Order: sequence, then structure tokens, then C-alpha cells
Amino acid sequence: MHPLSTRQFVCLLGLVLGPLLVLVPLLLLSLNSKWVTLWALVGPMAFGFYGVFVRLVESRNASELLPHFRPQMVPLCFAVALLQLAHLFWGISLAGYDLFSLRLFFTADDGELRLILLLLLSSLFVAPVLEEIVFRGIFLRYAWSRMNAGLALVSQALAFAMIHSFMSSDEPLTRFLQLFMSGIFLGLVFAQTGNLLLAMLMHSLLNLTSLVGGFFVPTDSFGDQEAMSTYIATVSKSVRGLEIWGIGLLCLAMSYRGMIGLRPRLSFRE
Repeated sequence: MHPLSTRQFVCLLGLVLGPLLVLVPLLLLSLNSKWVTLWALVGPMAFGFYGVFVRLVESRNASELLPHFRPQMVPLCFAVALLQLAHLFWGISLAGYDLFSLRLFFTADDGELRLILLLLLSSLFVAPVLEEIVFRGIFLRYAWSRMNAGLALVSQALAFAMIHSFMSSDEPLTRFLQLFMSGIFLGLVFAQTGNLLLAMLMHSLLNLTSLVGGFFVPTDSFGDQEAMSTYIATVSKSVRGLEIWGIGLLCLAMSYRGMIGLRPRLSFRE
């Protein structure tokens, strides 16, 4: 494990989050292609700042950012991808919609294309990179060296859930529990493999469910904004409830030897 001092924690957090204080207000003011391009650079910038800081200030190689492969990672990726697809399809069915009535919702409007591009960049690239660096690469490492391992894992998951919950007003308790279980899972992935890249990939897979569910809507809802909003809200509620249980069971599986091949103890790979 590579602990962080309080000074390093504050400096690294500021270095990684600093660009957001400038780019987010600009992005909200204008959704033109220039700002979308800049937003796409946030991920590589955070990745680079973290790597440089670790190398120069912590005086070590950023091993957690290196693509070291372990055979156990393959079934984990497949398990998460299949689990998320099951959550989505089962959630749509529980919400009372026919899977075969769904169609891709897409128009060629320039403003909508930019919005979709921004959504894809944010959910599958920028958010996973930035949030895994902040919550697992910085917060979890700092907490790990100052408290019990289990407490450190829970505290970073609580921080992850609380910050995201502020951005959502619908079903706050369900949303919080879903995010908390996701934070526990992602923390376990990083703690058991020492690979932040894998945690970023898992984060992208978790976000993919929301994107797929939002892009495919019932055919009879096309052009009806209220019907589309009702569909998205109802399906989201069902999927979140399923994810709490599904991701929770996956976390339990990761705690036992032999179930998916990961070590049962929490420890960083040196």
C-alpha cells in the first residue's frame, strides 16, 4: 500500500479537480464543439496529473495506472457486463414495458448530437477516469493509511454516494443505496487488484446501463416528452433496485476465495 500524507492528499485533490472549476462553468454556458472537446480532455489531464504527482512527489511508479493483466480480471469483466444487462432487461420488464417495443431514439439535430456526445464522453470516459482517481486513487489510499481497512472502504463509498446523490432528486434513498454499493464494489476492485484502470473499466460498465436504457424507448412514446420521461423514471427505479441486490451479491462473492478468483483479503498490490 502507498499511503498519502495530509499535504499530499490536499495537493493531489486540488491538482486533479482544479481543471473542473474552470471547465464546468464554461461548458454549462455553451455546448458548442469547442467546449465538448475540452471536456473530453479532462480525463487525460486528470490521468496525467495523477501520474506525474505520484512520480515526482511520492517518488514511485504509478503502478495502479499500468495495465498489468491478471487472468481473474476476464471473468470479472464478463460478470459485470452480463449483470448490468440483466439489470436493464429485467428492470424494463418489471416496469411493465415490452422489450420488443423498444427502438433507438435518435435525431439528427445538431444540438442534440452535441448533447449525446457530451453524455457519452462524460459517462463512459471522463467520469470513470476522474471519479476513480479521486475516490479510489486518492480518497481510499488516504483513508486506508489512517483507519481500519473496512472503515476506509465504507467511508469512500459513503463519500461517493453522497456527492452523487446531491445531483439526483428522484428516489433519493434508492439512488443512495445503489451508489453506495457501487462505491463498495469499485473500492474492492481497486483494493484486491491494485489496478485503477480496471476500476475505471468497471465504472464505465456500470454507467453503460443508464445510457442504453436512456437511448432505447418504447415506439409509442416517440414525440411524447411526458411518456418518455415516465418511461425513463419508471425503468430507472426498477433498475436501481435490482442493482442494489446484484452489486451487493457481487461484493459478497469477491470476499470469498475461489468464487471469482480474487484474493479474499483487502491489500494493495505493491
